[in-house]
Amino acid sequence: MAYEIPVLDLSLPCSTQDLSTRQYHFVKLSTAGVVELSTTIGGRALGVLQNKPSASATAQVRVHGVAKIVSDGSVGPGELVAASSVGRAQASTAGSHRLGIVLSGTTSSTGVISVLLQTPTTT
Repeated sequence: MAYEIPVLDLSLPCSTQDLSTRQYHFVKLSTAGVVELSTTIGGRALGVLQNKPSASATAQVRVHGVAKIVSDGSVGPGELVAASSVGRAQASTAGSHRLGIVLSGTTSSTGVISVLLQTPTTT
C-alpha cells in the first residue's frame, strides 16, 4: 500500500492547464514560473502534485520526502524512476533524469506507488 512522508511541499501558481485529474503526477516549473504537467519522457520535474488544482489555481507540489505517485507500468521497490509522457512514474532508462527511488511498488499498469524523491540526476 502506498504511503507518504511529507518533508517539503511548495505552493505555486498553476498554469492555465486544468490539473484537477493529475494528483500524484510529476510536474515541472515553466519558464513563466507556473506549474505544468511534466510531459517529456525522462525529463526534469520539480516534484509531485499533491492536490487537484483547476486552471490558474494554487498547486501544492512535494519536492522533498516520500510521495505517492501514479505509475506508468510495473515498478518494484529499489527501482529508480523517471517521468513518463503523461507525468507518471516509469522505470528510469539511460539518459533519463532519475527523480526518485521506489519504496512500495506495483504490478498494475497505473497503480499508486511510494517514491523517495531525489535531486534529479541523469542516468
